Amino acid sequence: MGKTRDAIELLRKMEKGGARPNLIMYNMVVDGLCKEGLVCEACGLCSEMVGKGICLDVFTYNSLIHGFCKVGRFQGAVRLLNEMVIKEDVRPDVYTFNILVDAMCKLGMVAEARNVFGLMIKRGLEPDVVSYNALMNGWCLRGCVSEAKEVLDRMVERGKSPNVISYSTLINGYCKVKMVDEAMRLLTEMHQRNLVPDTVTYYCLLDGLSKSGRVLYEWDLVEAMRASGQAPDLITYNVLLDDYLKCECLDKALVLFQHIVDMGISPNIRTYNILIDGLCKGGRLKAAKEIFQLLSVKGCHPNIRTYNIMINGLRREGLLDEADALLLEMVDNGFPPNAVTFDPLVRALLEK
Repeated sequence: MGKTRDAIELLRKMEKGGARPNLIMYNMVVDGLCKEGLVCEACGLCSEMVGKGICLDVFTYNSLIHGFCKVGRFQGAVRLLNEMVIKEDVRPDVYTFNILVDAMCKLGMVAEARNVFGLMIKRGLEPDVVSYNALMNGWCLRGCVSEAKEVLDRMVERGKSPNVISYSTLINGYCKVKMVDEAMRLLTEMHQRNLVPDTVTYYCLLDGLSKSGRVLYEWDLVEAMRASGQAPDLITYNVLLDDYLKCECLDKALVLFQHIVDMGISPNIRTYNILIDGLCKGGRLKAAKEIFQLLSVKGCHPNIRTYNIMINGLRREGLLDEADALLLEMVDNGFPPNAVTFDPLVRALLEK
């Protein structure tokens, strides 16, 4: 609350010096308090404003409504909206309604969000692309992609142009329910509307292809991503690497790993864990051990998952002495064994 507290102190000093803070000054402090979740303090300051004859405006109410939504006090936010509706001098704007629609949708309160959306239209306000995007997101979070698509269609019918967020939201929704073909059609539609997909759009599609087991299409998507000017990042490459290894495409995985390095991207410990795990399970323990031994040289230190992968890989090949030695090294490096460490050992004992 550092800067906000300083602002409050400045208000007090102004008052003591005979100066009268105006509405803009109060609004800045109220907004700061609300953004920090201090809605009770913000309400107290608003009461002080009214007591001094300073009327709250739409900016004040929007800050308060946003603050109440942020701390999950929706009844308070709705009460403030109702207060604005009843008053003739302060009218809620599109942003006011968007705050509530977005907050409700994120908590799965889509029916309530639709009511607020309807009230906005009833009061003669035209929802903007942010309004529609929030409602689409609400439906997608509940897995109701047909309803989300209806919202997109309605937006277009009412003369609003969907943006990249609109399409990314719906693409993500389709991918979550494994309707990847519909998601890919939306990508084509984006290009037809001259909208450039961003990293989020491509990552949603990549995740959808991955979870649908359509690994062969993933590299084409990465190439399309690069062609559109969106450089694939390490998260993207990690997904692709993981999928290649799960499909036992070990040579492709090794080529991809070298490509990552050649692109100047530094692999992180997750990258190495994916690769070592895939190599161990694919019968290439020697290669896995070589990579493991080079980790510290690369400035990427193993974590407990790395040790567990290698220990279990060694045990799987019957190299129990090496596995035990690595277990001791793991403990010495501050990683106590967990359930994953012992699970294969317990299973082996039970099978004897």
